[in-house]
Amino acid sequence: MPIITDEVNRNANAKKYRTPGTACHRRPRNAIYLNPSNTDKHEMKKVEIVWQYIKKKKQVLTEAETKGCMKCGIDIGYDYEYCNCGERLKKLRRDIVVLDTGEIIEIETDKQRGARHHKNITVIYV
Repeated sequence: MPIITDEVNRNANAKKYRTPGTACHRRPRNAIYLNPSNTDKHEMKKVEIVWQYIKKKKQVLTEAETKGCMKCGIDIGYDYEYCNCGERLKKLRRDIVVLDTGEIIEIETDKQRGARHHKNITVIYV
């Protein structure tokens, strides 16, 4: 894939996310943000996964907020209130988003909690 297309895909995916607690500030790419509400295992797994993507020259966001459709399992962004399926969008915070592919990765310590995610979302258990 040409470099220009990669950057267009990354930018389009990045526009869906923002820094928690702000109106429009975009998350820096390849920066690892830790959430004190999570367990140590959870956060160390996040660092491990992000490091693997960075070594592959991929760009990621961590702990980024967005709005998404729970029914469709997609993140749409703050510019919209409803999904094309008619569902109202829910405010979400994603553990890791791979900007090159749009892949959403959630790290879970509880199988029951992990089961609530849509099949489009990669769930990694620690």
